[in-house]
Amino acid sequence: MTTFTLRAPEEMTTRLTSAEMRSWLHDFIHQPHPLPPDPGSGFGRVSLTLPADAVNVVATYFNSAVSSALRRVAAERLGVGHPGGPQVYNTGQRTGAIPASGRSHDNSQSGNEMAVAMISFVIWMIFVGV
Repeated sequence: MTTFTLRAPEEMTTRLTSAEMRSWLHDFIHQPHPLPPDPGSGFGRVSLTLPADAVNVVATYFNSAVSSALRRVAAERLGVGHPGGPQVYNTGQRTGAIPASGRSHDNSQSGNEMAVAMISFVIWMIFVGV
């Protein structure tokens, strides 16, 4: 377990507990789905004791900072910023359980990542060579 200190809107931080967040992360990893946008850092601050591997899996899944991923999970469950409680969001994210690596086995996604890596490498080599 690792302690994560999170800045978030006060309406979120005053209601957030480590035990709830651990449960929410577990649920999300086993049944990923679109989440609301990051409500952003606010004036509240909370420290949560969470399994680092679970936090990193969710952050990797959304390709975001740990704090953003945690705020998104909490915003969904707490209904922060959304009158009437939790909402369903369609952000085009994958569905199905998240593999242990935090990545999907979608071949087109892997191919795109490989192309970006190769292009970045070539650009870096050109820059170093000059």
